[in-house]
This record gives sequence, C-alpha cells and structure tokens, in this order.
Amino acid sequence: MKEYVAFCLVGLGVLLCLIALVMLVICRRHMRRSQEVRAKVVENVRRRDSHGQALYFPMLEFEWQGQTKRLESELCTPWEQYHPMEQVSALYDPAKDRLVLKARPGPWAMAVALLVLGVLLVLGGSVLLLRTMLW
Repeated sequence: MKEYVAFCLVGLGVLLCLIALVMLVICRRHMRRSQEVRAKVVENVRRRDSHGQALYFPMLEFEWQGQTKRLESELCTPWEQYHPMEQVSALYDPAKDRLVLKARPGPWAMAVALLVLGVLLVLGGSVLLLRTMLW
C-alpha cells in the first residue's frame, strides 16, 4: 500500500512540474512579444459566461506609436475591479493587436508555486518509496 501511495505522489509531482514548466514557457513567450504600456480605463464591458455569471472586461485607452488605441482587455474579473479614469499597467502585443492587464501576483507566481509543490511531492514520494524498499 505504501508503494502505491509513493508512486502516486511521484506521478502527481511530475505532472505538476510539467504543468508549471509549460506555464513558464508560455508566460516567457508572451512577455517577449509584448510591450508594457500605461493605459486608462474607459469603461467596464459587462458580459455573461456560460452559467449566466457577470464578467467585466475593462476597455482601455493608451498611446501606441503616436496613435490613441482603444482595446478591451482579455483579462476579466467577476466584479468591477477597475474604475473609469484609473491608470493601469498592461501588456500590448502589437503583432496580434491584443491587450492584457498585468495581473497583480501574475502567472509567474502560480507557476513557481506549482513547481515547488511538484518538487516537494516528487521528493516526498521518492523518500517514501526508498524507505519501503530498503526496510
């Protein structure tokens, strides 16, 4: 029974590490393509998800290469987190003409937390597996 638990811990840890690494690669690729801009919140566009829950997408206005652009952020919240006339930081991808608000803790923090948790699970499962095989 202990061997089964140990293999499950190692497997789950490896899976979490893989998910974290994929997240880090995607974040790094996105950060490389994007430029940080200062934007002003113009309004909150309200939409509904598939369950009927309200979601708020901030409409942002910013300057890009001498032009004033107005785009809707791809990051939404279930409440009106941003208020009109508020200045925010955003990441603009000129190749795709998309804008994403910079998240406070960011996806990097979540990826690092998953990586640490995955490594701890792999180490814990490995120690448990070695103890059951040696004793």
